Amino acid sequence: MGKYKVTVTTEREKVYGTCTFVRNIDPDFQPAFVPTEAQLPDFLREEAVLSGADTVVMTGRIGEAYICGPGPLNPDGTLKTIPPPGH
Repeated sequence: MGKYKVTVTTEREKVYGTCTFVRNIDPDFQPAFVPTEAQLPDFLREEAVLSGADTVVMTGRIGEAYICGPGPLNPDGTLKTIPPPGH
């Protein structure tokens, strides 16, 4: 699945300045359920890949999604391609 193409890290220095910020992910404000500590990495991966991100920087229970690779990801983990002009 696409979520496994997303890297979860705590090393901010490798991401800041080299990657494009996508969004913050705060699992404690989810309307359906609040993930446990064991579910947190997979939850962050799923939320990040739905936004096209390929990297998540974790700070406690908060995640910051970034695109560090060649471009945004599709939810299945493949690289999102831009349609040719005129389509």
